[in-house]
Parts: sequence; structure tokens; C-alpha cells
Amino acid sequence: MPSKKKPAPRMFCDICDIFDKHDTEDCPLQSSDSPPATPLIQNSSKERVIPPPRKYCDSCEVFGHEVGECDDEDTF
Repeated sequence: MPSKKKPAPRMFCDICDIFDKHDTEDCPLQSSDSPPATPLIQNSSKERVIPPPRKYCDSCEVFGHEVGECDDEDTF
């Protein structure tokens, strides 16, 4: 019985995500001088930033002022 030869592996580029054009090592985009793409995440450190507390009025239940600063005439 004659043995069948396996076909050569297909070329694939991980950067372009395409078959049969070129290998990743030969990719024309790999050696380009273009700047790297900016990340979509603004805060790449993944550190949670807690905003400062907002003033809240328990009397009229509105943000922006405290009970001592509340205009009593507007209170229901």
C-alpha cells in the first residue's frame, strides 16, 4: 500500500486572522511603525475610584444640600 503524504499545514496569521496569505512571522502589520491601539478601558489599573460623598438633605430628600442648608418653605 502506498502511504499518503499529509498536506502541508496552511499558513495563518494571528494578527490579521486570515488563512493562506502569510504566516504571523511574515505579517506586514507586525513590523509597522504605527502606534499601538488604545485600550477601550479608561482606567486600565482596574482600581476602584470612590467619588467624594454628596450632600443630602434628610428633610426634603434631595441631593445638593444638607438639613441645615434646607429652605424650610419648600419642604412638604
